[in-house]
Amino acid sequence: MKCRDFLACIAVFWMAAALPALAVPGATPSVARQVTTLMSRAFENYFRYSYAQRMRITIHPAKGEALERIMDMVHLRDEGRSEWRIAFQAPEYLRGTQLLAIENHERDDDHFLFSPEFRKVRRITSAKRGGRIAGTDFTFEDLDIKYASQFELKQEESGESQGYRCLWVRGVPRFDSHYAAMRWCVDTRRDLILEARALDLRGRRVKTLRVDPEKVRRIGDHHLAYLWEMTDEITGSRTQIELTEVHLAPDFPHGTFSIRALESGRKMPILSSYEAH
Repeated sequence: MKCRDFLACIAVFWMAAALPALAVPGATPSVARQVTTLMSRAFENYFRYSYAQRMRITIHPAKGEALERIMDMVHLRDEGRSEWRIAFQAPEYLRGTQLLAIENHERDDDHFLFSPEFRKVRRITSAKRGGRIAGTDFTFEDLDIKYASQFELKQEESGESQGYRCLWVRGVPRFDSHYAAMRWCVDTRRDLILEARALDLRGRRVKTLRVDPEKVRRIGDHHLAYLWEMTDEITGSRTQIELTEVHLAPDFPHGTFSIRALESGRKMPILSSYEAH
């Protein structure tokens, strides 16, 4: 399985049981284990649980007026494997557009797009997984599940993000990524990624994802950010995502995460049928 552009889950941001220690260049074994464990727990905050969410998305282009999207996302985590599905509810011209992702451990994840206009499902190729989703600043790689084992990790300096103390960790992807490296600012008290920076081959920051530390809630044994923002450092555009509904561990109907469900036009599970958190 190769992971491709953070969220939490979302996004996604930029979302795995604790993993064995990795070799971190220049670090002692104990430091390597600590960094690996920290990043494993941080990714777990996004990807460990099954959930249903409704999101309000606001796109701020570098020029022009802001655009709004309403999107439902359901995520199934079962036996160490993730599947997620997205359905746009607004604006009207996007209503019914759906995305499906299926995690594979031995090869690239599968991504599919359903267009209600053509009533056709098409596979998203690896070359197109770095493209923007519905005009936002997020790509499929940003939303795909992350594991500490997918990166060569290195602990950097302590610092801060938006006034909160954190530990900076650098990760070089071991997979075919659109980014040369990532830097994460992790709140070690809550195992929460406060900021993620994507770098190109020249070390320039191309994207920045920030969560609002004041909009974080404890749900069960993990912390969930309810508001985050992705900035394209090249174009200057920004996309803000706000969770307006969150439902943990719902009982999804059989076949929810399937190509057949998309092809048949089967609607997503209704969020109001679940218990909100």
